[in-house]
Amino acid sequence: MLLLISVVILPLEGIGAYLGLIILVIMFSFLFLSFFNYRLQNWIYLLAIYSITYIIFGINNNAWLPDVRITLTNILLLLLLVRYFSKIPCSRIIKTIFHLNIFAFLIFILTYFKIIPNLFFDNIISAYHDYKTSANPIFLFYILPFVYALLQIRIDKIIFANLIMGGIVGLLSGSLQNLTLILVIHAILIFDLRHISIKSFLLLIGVAITFYLSLRYVDSRFVSKMSNIITPLESNTIRTRILDLLYIWPKATESIEKIIFGSGIGIRSTTYRVHVLSPSLSDYRTFLEIDNGFFYIFHRYGLIGFSLFLIVHKNLLNKIKGFNAKVIFIIVILIVNALTIHYWTQYISAILIALIIRFNHEHTQQNNPLQRTRY
Repeated sequence: MLLLISVVILPLEGIGAYLGLIILVIMFSFLFLSFFNYRLQNWIYLLAIYSITYIIFGINNNAWLPDVRITLTNILLLLLLVRYFSKIPCSRIIKTIFHLNIFAFLIFILTYFKIIPNLFFDNIISAYHDYKTSANPIFLFYILPFVYALLQIRIDKIIFANLIMGGIVGLLSGSLQNLTLILVIHAILIFDLRHISIKSFLLLIGVAITFYLSLRYVDSRFVSKMSNIITPLESNTIRTRILDLLYIWPKATESIEKIIFGSGIGIRSTTYRVHVLSPSLSDYRTFLEIDNGFFYIFHRYGLIGFSLFLIVHKNLLNKIKGFNAKVIFIIVILIVNALTIHYWTQYISAILIALIIRFNHEHTQQNNPLQRTRY
């Protein structure tokens, strides 16, 4: 139960994130007591050592403490989830994630309609952050279909309920990215890309076009976003991300040392934001990182760390057995990292890796019951 609570509150900002980390540290202490019966693959140890080295390397950086929290939480959560998943059957993992989604959905609805106070985000008023409620693990709604695809099992009422809840959260949040990811990933699972017919494919395209055209009439926040779907480079969101990257790139690559080894954990990114409507409001802004998960890794760990990121995820992709699961995994990695740093700050990476390790073990045991697989 404590692990589930920590997964819900970890993506929060402020006190919630540190409370989640405290819970993880307590649970990790119990894990350490049984560590002698707990075997992990060597690459997990190597990644942990590598990350801790960069924590020391970046100790003088301005955002050291928040970045350390994110790094340590990813490592601890990965270890705990692998341990937890290894002890329960696959059916219980599905029910656990589904119940967590129900909890997140209820908290979202209650805070969205101000039935209960938003204790974590009272200081955030802008429409851009409307979707950040006291429970913000929206990504869990596309984690569940990924589990179904990993296990290659038939869809059931749980998936359709998850789709409805995720669609409502994505719609009310005003986040076109999250809404699209939730719908696309569920569509991949429901229609099964390996066996989809031309008729089903055309039906899917027709439903998708109709749905997205109607969004502008459902919520005014989608009007400008919908007009840029065909020409994404004209979208303010995409243009801002590109301009931020072009601005910060020369600073992040100003020396061979930074290119190869990075700047260490805790580095911040300062970029110049141009306000089109009111040029006088244009100013320099400093962030934990610009909205690019790939750059998040490169900026901190350099080419060495980015190469490790690619190698690890190539290894994870090879461990995935189902075709639909591979497609979902690639979509999540590319889209989430291209547009946000949530893959790291909301701990999607730890959850995905733990699930892949767990279900790869399941397939290995089925194919060779006598083989003992190291987690």
